[in-house]
Amino acid sequence: MDLENDASPITRGILKQELQLGFQAFRIEIGDMLKKLTIHMLDLHNQSERRIDRLEEKMDNRFREMNGRFDYLFGEIATYGRETITIPKILDQHGKRLDDHERRIRTLES
Repeated sequence: MDLENDASPITRGILKQELQLGFQAFRIEIGDMLKKLTIHMLDLHNQSERRIDRLEEKMDNRFREMNGRFDYLFGEIATYGRETITIPKILDQHGKRLDDHERRIRTLES
């Protein structure tokens, strides 16, 4: 059975119109689905960006906190170094100078 030859021109016209309407409805449905998909993808992208921003902010806060702790620690180390190494050396040098001055004064007095 050959539909092209067996169908009347009216039947062929109706069939052609129905196919065109079906394709048009299909295009509209596909377009709607693409719009929804695009909106969903943009929403996911925005959510990801917000999460990344929050993580970056958390990391920045942690780095600031760590830097503060390191600054404190290095300050304590520097203070310890001054108190245990530098100041005793300076006091020792001053003590030697005072001994030297005392010796000179004794020499002058005698």
